[in-house]
Amino acid sequence: MSVSARHGAPSSSSSFSKVLSDCLDVLQNACLPSDDDHRVRHRYIPEEAMDEALRLLFRLSEHPTQHRNNRVVMARYDEMVPILLTFIQMCATTYREDEKSLALLVLKNISEPTENKRLVAYIHRGARIIGDLLSNDPSCYLMALVLVSFTTTNDDLCNELATREDDFNLVG
Repeated sequence: MSVSARHGAPSSSSSFSKVLSDCLDVLQNACLPSDDDHRVRHRYIPEEAMDEALRLLFRLSEHPTQHRNNRVVMARYDEMVPILLTFIQMCATTYREDEKSLALLVLKNISEPTENKRLVAYIHRGARIIGDLLSNDPSCYLMALVLVSFTTTNDDLCNELATREDDFNLVG
């Protein structure tokens, strides 16, 4: 049964959590190696299931005024950000452009509230991961938008990211 068929639109915080959990399970399972070859292939998840999970996450994070609280909750929900970042990295190596784009839009949306920027960009190392991916694919404008979203209206975070001791690639 599909994620939306089980849940429809979430009407309470418990159903909201269940929808997030189910969507993240789909994305996380897509990132796990397959049983037969741990080096190259990832576990097969039907494209429809991934697409549906990503579209539902996007809808929950889409409108800044209507879903602002959703964005704050989503960024702090369990392993949301690490799973999204891992999924984006997997998409970059498996050429799943549509899924990567939708996951990047969800990441951008949940990083827009000021209280989420440090969590997503610094604590979960989102800026480093997206920066590294952007250096390998400088044509991906969505990655650049995500990086801009991390640092918009937060000069302290921008300075912290710039002075972090890790190597940090942007383009090149």
